[in-house]
Parts: sequence; structure tokens; C-alpha cells
Amino acid sequence: MRKLNSVNGAGWVSRSDVRRFLPAKDRDHFEPAIDALKLYGQVEERAHEAKHKGHRGTEYRSKR
Repeated sequence: MRKLNSVNGAGWVSRSDVRRFLPAKDRDHFEPAIDALKLYGQVEERAHEAKHKGHRGTEYRSKR
């Protein structure tokens, strides 16, 4: 949560931006952590169109 909030407050943040702020040694824990945060209603997730080549991406934001 601290990492997600530090990126952009309560706004939507791309999955890649959240992962980029994690130390490399912690990135393997990203998926289980974000899944738990979604399960307990602390984080929202949405699909979005990436800015390049029409790729689909995922964004997250804190539910306050």
C-alpha cells in the first residue's frame, strides 16, 4: 500500500509503475501481495489501453 500510494496518491497507477518502485528482490512477491490487497478491499484494479501499440494493461488504486 505504501508503494502504491507513494506513486500517485489515490489516482490510478499502472502495474509496471508499481512494480518498478519495488526492489528487484521483492518483485516475486508482487502478485500475491496485490491479490491479497484486492481480496481485502484495499485496492481496486482495472484494465486500460496502454499508450503504446494498443497493448492492454492493468492499473491499480487505493480504495479509501
